[in-house]
Amino acid sequence: MNNPNREWMYDRLLEDGFINPRFIDRVKIFVEFAKSHPECMDDEKLRCPCNHRKCRNKNILDEFTVMTHLENNGFVPNSYRWHHHGESYIPGASVFDNHQEETSASGETVNSQSHNEF
Repeated sequence: MNNPNREWMYDRLLEDGFINPRFIDRVKIFVEFAKSHPECMDDEKLRCPCNHRKCRNKNILDEFTVMTHLENNGFVPNSYRWHHHGESYIPGASVFDNHQEETSASGETVNSQSHNEF
């Protein structure tokens, strides 16, 4: 399932062929997220999620190299969850969600993340 908050991962290049500044900013956020989960790192290195055949979350590299690889190769296709970088799987949730609470008709506070329509 695509995560609409992560569509930026596949919007790397502008129409003129230059790197999208939004992509670069979000790559920095991704790296900071990965670094905040040292249990998924090898000392100061992290798995490279770029689409190069040697990487694809297998190659463990330093931060600068990972950022360079992502700028040059983009992310591995359909990788909307950062499982290899510390993100646990929560259906329908995103690290960019604001976790706002809603008030139900009965006046109870409901966390929108835990609401299940089914």
